[in-house]
Amino acid sequence: VENAPELNRESQILDAMKWKSSLSKWEFAPDFQFQFQQRINGQPLDSQIYSVNFTVPLFFWKKRAQSISAGYIRDAQDSKVMQLESDLAAQIKDLLGRVQVGSKTLKIYETSLIPQANGTYNSTKSAYQAGKTSFLNLLDSERTLYRVRTSFYRSLEGFIRDLTILETKLGSKISDLEMAYED
Repeated sequence: VENAPELNRESQILDAMKWKSSLSKWEFAPDFQFQFQQRINGQPLDSQIYSVNFTVPLFFWKKRAQSISAGYIRDAQDSKVMQLESDLAAQIKDLLGRVQVGSKTLKIYETSLIPQANGTYNSTKSAYQAGKTSFLNLLDSERTLYRVRTSFYRSLEGFIRDLTILETKLGSKISDLEMAYED
């Protein structure tokens, strides 16, 4: 969860809010200004002016409100990051479960359902060619085979969708999607 892009973005916003809150407290500090000026028109050539300005803020109401507001914004962002972290953990746990179930489902299709449907179709086709079954039985077994294959590809699509969503949430690649599924 720590590498999730969404969480990283919100954490960076939180860091910015912490800095802003910290810097808002400096609004109460006095301002110092040092100035140096060399040669003014109409003065002797070697004239130099040094000045020190010191400003003390007397009216704190607006600055105090801004400082308190920055603190509240920081706290709200901190709560948002914590909530996002727990939401992401729950979403990732759910997606991981769905990916694991999808992987097991695909294995069942590959090892059991598709070979069985394919075998049934081939035996019905041979029986039809030998004249031992009707054309409707052949069509029924072919339709069953296509239904099983269609269900497999739908399961594969759901598996890949859940896997890509999981990788997007995690912000890292955890699988090799280049693997081709063929029957």
